[in-house]
Amino acid sequence: MLYFIINTHHDLILIFDILLSCFKSTRKYVYEESMMFKKLISSEIHNKLISLKVDAVTRMNRSFLGINLQYIVDDFIKLRTIGLVELTESHTGYYYLYNKKTLYYKIF
Repeated sequence: MLYFIINTHHDLILIFDILLSCFKSTRKYVYEESMMFKKLISSEIHNKLISLKVDAVTRMNRSFLGINLQYIVDDFIKLRTIGLVELTESHTGYYYLYNKKTLYYKIF
C-alpha cells in the first residue's frame, strides 16, 4: 500500500504521472510475458496431438469459463490455461448459446 502527502496541485499531477508510468510498464511486462508463453506453447504443440477442454466453475459465488490445452511433452502431460473469463450469469447451455461470440472475444 502506498501513501502520499499531497500539498499542492503539482504534487497530485506528479503522483498521477508516477502511477501512470507504473501502470504502463506493468502493462508492457504482462504483454511481453504473454507473447513469450504464446511462442512457447506454439512451439510445444507444433505437429502434436492436443486436447482442447472447456470448463465452467463456480467458486465463492463467482463463475468462470476456462479454456485449457492439454498435450504431451517428453512423456509428461502439460495443461495450459489459454483463456479465462468471468461469467455474469449462471453457466447454462442457454447462456453459452446466446453469448458465445461475446465470450470468445473476452477470452481471446
